[in-house]
Amino acid sequence: MRPFSLLLLCLLIPSLAWADLGAFLLTKSVYLYKEPKKKSKKLLFRRKQAYSVIGVEKGKSELWLKIAVPSSNNRVQGSGYILENDSELTQGGRVKVYSAVPSLRQGLTDYLEVESGDLFFTGRKVNSPDFPVLIFRAVNYKSDQPRIYWVPDWGGVYRVGKEASWLNEVMQELRQRGFKKEVEKKILNGLVEQGFSMEQVRLSLGPPLEERSLEQANQVEWSYPGRKVIFEERRVIRQI
Repeated sequence: MRPFSLLLLCLLIPSLAWADLGAFLLTKSVYLYKEPKKKSKKLLFRRKQAYSVIGVEKGKSELWLKIAVPSSNNRVQGSGYILENDSELTQGGRVKVYSAVPSLRQGLTDYLEVESGDLFFTGRKVNSPDFPVLIFRAVNYKSDQPRIYWVPDWGGVYRVGKEASWLNEVMQELRQRGFKKEVEKKILNGLVEQGFSMEQVRLSLGPPLEERSLEQANQVEWSYPGRKVIFEERRVIRQI
């Protein structure tokens, strides 16, 4: 791997790790906490919706999940640094703004995602001692940011590596399909069992990485990370 590619990969690790944390679907009325402990300030939440998980902490008897709840009245301002060649700048997306110039020891996970249109450039450019090939630009910003809460894992369904938007779409589709409650629960938890239809598997696991026909008549194989699902006449017959 080229030195530049390796350095760029190092900077991408935080965003990949963020994605791997997944999403949490609140399935019941539950208290959200400002800190991962039940004695901290709390807010009763009744909205059954999925939110991005941005942190995980092990408690005494449960897993605490740090979730980002979108808010239209939490406008913050600050300053930081962005990677100069960030593609989101030209595509009109969200850009990672680091609170300090990233280094190998610190700064890689300390960032906010800010809409490119909310950035104000100071004109100053900075190099990181650990990433000499990359250039960072100093910026100021005013941005609507999600409110951050902690929730115990028993308050819903935690799906590692899945996006909140995808999980919300699955929940909405399940409401329209009218599956039995036990089937809905399995799908939301990412389970697949013999007899599931292709539609149910797609709702449970998402689209396959690869689909191919097998030599046996009417058999199809869907590939996912760490597993393969075999269908016959569009119904699951086994997993390997």
